[in-house]
Amino acid sequence: MKSEPILSSGEDDATRAYLFRSRGDHALLAVTRDPSGANLPPPGDAGSWEAEGHFALGVREAMPVAIAPEPVLRGLMADGYFVWRSGGNPMGTSQ
Repeated sequence: MKSEPILSSGEDDATRAYLFRSRGDHALLAVTRDPSGANLPPPGDAGSWEAEGHFALGVREAMPVAIAPEPVLRGLMADGYFVWRSGGNPMGTSQ
C-alpha cells in the first residue's frame, strides 16, 4: 500500500484524515491519520471517541468542520493528532 505523506512538494498535498467526536462532549473534536483513532488521547470525562468519517486534508482542501487546515496539519506533524473544542480558537502547535 502506498504511504501518504502529510505534506508533499507535489501538486497534490492532501492526505486522508479521520474526524472523531467525543461521545460525551460533542464540541470536542479530533483529527488523526489513524482510521481507528487508537493514537488519540482519552477525552477524559467526555467518554470515548466516535468516528465521524474521513476527508482529504490539505492546505487547499475544504475542511468538514469550521477550522483552518494549517493548525490541524501542524498538530499531525508534531503529535500525530489534533484535538480541539469547536467554537473555540485553536492555536495548534507553535511554528
